[in-house]
Amino acid sequence: MQDLKDDHLIKTVEHLIKTVEHLIKTVEHLIKTVKMKNQIIKTARQWLNTPYHHQARVKGVGVDCIGLIIGVCKELGLIDFDYNNYDRTPDSTMMMETIQRHCAPTDTPEEGDLLVFRIRKNPQHCGLMTDGGIIHAYQSVGKVVEHPLDEWWSTRIIGAFVLPI
Repeated sequence: MQDLKDDHLIKTVEHLIKTVEHLIKTVEHLIKTVKMKNQIIKTARQWLNTPYHHQARVKGVGVDCIGLIIGVCKELGLIDFDYNNYDRTPDSTMMMETIQRHCAPTDTPEEGDLLVFRIRKNPQHCGLMTDGGIIHAYQSVGKVVEHPLDEWWSTRIIGAFVLPI
């Protein structure tokens, strides 16, 4: 009878060890994710005041909204592709397919996540969520800006995505 109790105790301890190991890996992954999202925002802020230029991808020289995302991700080694076959008013289907192919959707966007906006009726703009705001290449202002995620912008969010980190 004592052997059965010992076997049960050993199995319970082994199970607890595996659970703790899994929790440690989960915490390590979360720490890595938070660090990368912080790095995404830090890198995006280095693009602030870069002039708006359709389909450009050069920090300090010119960039558009998707170019900002691609430029930040390329700087951090998160992607190795570009997406530049689009008009000034992009084909929302192609834009969303590209984003969905490379990013995971999220219902709870956090700092460092990609936000997709509907300006008129279709998705055609994107930016990065910051702590209470967004960073994006804003054609109307003529440059990359960071500002609060006010009601005007919040009501136009049609999707949020986690970048491939």
